[in-house]
Amino acid sequence: MKTKGIQFLDEKKIAYEIKEYQFNEKGAVYAASSLNWPLNAMIKSIVIKSDKDYYLALIGGDKEISLKKAANILKEKKLILAPIEEAERISGYKVGGISPFGFKKQIKILLDNSLLNHEKIAINAGARGIIAILKIKDLISILSPVIEDISIN
Repeated sequence: MKTKGIQFLDEKKIAYEIKEYQFNEKGAVYAASSLNWPLNAMIKSIVIKSDKDYYLALIGGDKEISLKKAANILKEKKLILAPIEEAERISGYKVGGISPFGFKKQIKILLDNSLLNHEKIAINAGARGIIAILKIKDLISILSPVIEDISIN
């Protein structure tokens, strides 16, 4: 299946490998265990929002996002998790299949700095049960995220 996310990676000429698993429940824990991939290198894509803007936070599957840290970095008063309907509308993907590649609308992306500890990461490729494995340096080069500590320690 050639998702928008996979098409985006192809257009950017990025080396990647696709892994598929039977999607039964959303979440990085299930995806990582299904693919026998380290949880801390399985990226969760989380749509967050302020009063006026949306952002995408990328964090390891073993972490929780600190909305307070993210708000400080983005100079926002307050951030919340986007409701499912909004996350799907902004991203163009179903929750459980949200990929940072080929987003409907360009939004600022935050990447948790703990992900720099991995040479390769796994991230959703644009559909539930479809994961792209690629080098973290390639992910950074095509997304140009703000790299900071955005997780709860």
